[in-house]
Amino acid sequence: MIQYQHSLEELNSFRISAKAEAYLALERLDQLALLSDWRNRPNYILGGGSNILLAGDLPGLVIHNQLKGKRLVGQDQEFVYLEVAAGENWQELVLYSLANNWAGLENLALIPGSVGAAPVQNIGAYGVEFSEVCHLIQAWDMQQQRFCKFESTDCQFAYRDSIFKSLYPGRFIICSLVLKLRRQPSYRLDYGNIREEIGDQPLSIRAVAEAVMRIRRSKLPDPKELPNAGSFFKNPLVAAEKLEQLLAQYPKMPHYLQADGRLKLAAGWLIDQAGWKGKRMGAVGVHERQALVLVKYAEARGQEIVQLAEAVQQDIAQKFGVNLVPEVNYWP
Repeated sequence: MIQYQHSLEELNSFRISAKAEAYLALERLDQLALLSDWRNRPNYILGGGSNILLAGDLPGLVIHNQLKGKRLVGQDQEFVYLEVAAGENWQELVLYSLANNWAGLENLALIPGSVGAAPVQNIGAYGVEFSEVCHLIQAWDMQQQRFCKFESTDCQFAYRDSIFKSLYPGRFIICSLVLKLRRQPSYRLDYGNIREEIGDQPLSIRAVAEAVMRIRRSKLPDPKELPNAGSFFKNPLVAAEKLEQLLAQYPKMPHYLQADGRLKLAAGWLIDQAGWKGKRMGAVGVHERQALVLVKYAEARGQEIVQLAEAVQQDIAQKFGVNLVPEVNYWP
């Protein structure tokens, strides 16, 4: 049943007070037939609400994906293939894979949100991205009103990006994913301080996941206690000559070589160096322990967070000549 003038305050991790013109809690695939009248109106696909910023009330339809279910659909000597409905919680999926001793998701532990958001953002953490475990995606095409399938190579995965985010926002409702998980782990321990956090304990995918969770909890505020959307900005990519210029002035600047030859900078380091960590602008501010996280300390409109983000972006561009791009999606 489609509801009208529906409050979204409890459905976004910034807890911004905003309303949707229309709202559908999608719990069954047969409900997709209700969407035909909305194909030419604005629509927004809502998962866990942990990577969005509501800049105001939303025109059109908000489709809240709450499809549930997990099942093993194939296996071979190297991989198991797990189909997961898009409305499942991502962290619960990670814990499920650990319980079954299936590897591939351990570095992605404690990322907030739903399974369906993972391919949209191509979520990633500690040296691993969703694209590495994606085998197949089933989605509903709002324009053509039919199901379609995407193999991993069809999705044009890039750093925090995919066709679902850049080329076709709002067009495809991701219904389920098939993940390709390893029977034997291939550990990634060199990003951040995972190896140090594990220490002398026996190496296992559970040990890696628990190390990641401890690190994340030590750095990132719980949205239930302090409203936020996690890492607000992408880590910027720069050419080698730009990095040389920056290193001449900041020799200790963190940087990471990417597969395409570009270099990734740490957005949090840039924001911290510019003096924004812990700084407030009214009811919003930059978190005191993690400069990459913008937080809401008291009642505030989404536009106030937008203004804070723009102030940070302008300052970083002026000080370092580097453009920060939000990882968080602005609605509308």
